[in-house]
Amino acid sequence: MINFLKKSILFSAAIMFAACSASVRNQTISSDNTEVIAAEGRVFYNDRNINETREKAVYDAKLKAVRRVAELFADALYKAEGKYETFEKLVTEDPDFFIHKYKIKHEGQDRDSYVSQVNLYIYTEKIASAVRSAGLASSVKGPKAAIYIEETPEGTSFQKAFIAALSKDSIMTVELLDKSKIGDGSYDALTAASAEIGAEMFIKAKAKAYLFGGGIGTDFHPSGADGSVEVIQVPSGKRLSDISRQGSGSDSSKDGAMSKAMESLAALLSKDTAARVDPQLKSDPAIKLIFSGLSGIEQAETLKSDLLKMNFKYISLDSYANGRAVFSSITKTQDCQEIASMILRGESLGAQLGEVSGKEINFILY
Repeated sequence: MINFLKKSILFSAAIMFAACSASVRNQTISSDNTEVIAAEGRVFYNDRNINETREKAVYDAKLKAVRRVAELFADALYKAEGKYETFEKLVTEDPDFFIHKYKIKHEGQDRDSYVSQVNLYIYTEKIASAVRSAGLASSVKGPKAAIYIEETPEGTSFQKAFIAALSKDSIMTVELLDKSKIGDGSYDALTAASAEIGAEMFIKAKAKAYLFGGGIGTDFHPSGADGSVEVIQVPSGKRLSDISRQGSGSDSSKDGAMSKAMESLAALLSKDTAARVDPQLKSDPAIKLIFSGLSGIEQAETLKSDLLKMNFKYISLDSYANGRAVFSSITKTQDCQEIASMILRGESLGAQLGEVSGKEINFILY
């Protein structure tokens, strides 16, 4: 009887201690940045030290929750590539670093085991960052294009508008060439600089804006813009496309009018460049799949499982926060509408289509 009372007192003290000391590594981060993961800890029941047994059960639940989220962000090939030890070290070295707090829902003895059912508030983005830093998630990149732009007059919006439009219209990832690395500006120098940054294509764009005489009335300035785009294959130097277009715009100021003409020209040249060049690219396209309106990270797990069964060469979860999951994929087709249709046919997803661009498809779950 005395032993029983001692055990009861120890057990009650353990519960009071745990309620006051839920693991928190960083109190400055709001719980809104966490996701709740339910996990069950199960350890051998040691009736001689209930407090230690209980702590071990909670720790087991922590490990399971962190491992589950890390698995979600990790590349599916990490085990085959001999990175299992790296993965286990990430999970087991300091699981509390990824946990804001925990709440025990139920606990107690189950035959020769002690079981603790716990809700853990996990910093999912911390885990995602750690997985990437440990080399457990592949970097997904599509075909890359280097761009060199001549804009006259400078600062009239063409460069910014053209890069933004092409980034949306094309499956290519675009990077502006550093002018300090293009030597004499010859095609050989530009192609060499493009090869140095790993570009598959080199794009040379020219744009010139001008006013149509004086203003009409008091506050109206019509403007035009002429432009061209050359696309060269790297490193062969083969010319893939040569496009010329015109844009127009008007504004109450002369600078504003020329900027609008340049933006109009950039949009036209971008769409034509993507339409002509994308089908000639050799690399597989990398498409972002963005799902909004998820009920929790468990639904992100279901999404990843369903996407892995589809006709993708590669799928990885880049991030999850506030009901928004972003996946990177390597696809077998450049047709985003075809990819979207394939995903929408997935019966368990329950998604509707949002905005579609050259390398991004948005879905809304309902």
